[in-house]
Amino acid sequence: MSLYFEWRKSCGCRVPCNCKTSTKSTEAMYYSAQTKEAREIPPEHHEKLLTLEVKTKFPKERIKLDSILSILLETGTVQEYSYYIEFTLWRNDILITTQHFASLRQLGQIDQVKTIIGTMNISWTDYIASPGSYIYTVKAKRSDLLEENLTNVKIKNGTLNALVMPSHN
Repeated sequence: MSLYFEWRKSCGCRVPCNCKTSTKSTEAMYYSAQTKEAREIPPEHHEKLLTLEVKTKFPKERIKLDSILSILLETGTVQEYSYYIEFTLWRNDILITTQHFASLRQLGQIDQVKTIIGTMNISWTDYIASPGSYIYTVKAKRSDLLEENLTNVKIKNGTLNALVMPSHN
């Protein structure tokens, strides 16, 4: 029986290196932001839910972004209800993509509060031309025009993850 030990630096390299200052890296970098704090979403206002700073080191890097949010809605006691929530993903001040969580003119039991629980997923690959620091933000906005009989709209928890993949050019 023989034992084999492999020495690695904290950066993962097997040999002495200068990873912190190196001009080339083949490893992906992972970033994450999470919340378990319940947040009320007011009508007609872009509410910031998650913010994540991502740094790129080289030109033409790809950033794979994934987000999931847990949504809780409660209605009043009238039978008909509608909801429409717009979720947006931003890079700095530039809108990247929009997803909608909506259901219009639904019927429920009369004289009963209805509770709706759902999830919203946002997935996007962002291509970054130049290295630098980028702020990604997930926001939510309710629409007063399309809503009917909602008493409570909350985001229960959520996450925003980013994986920076180096270019192979």
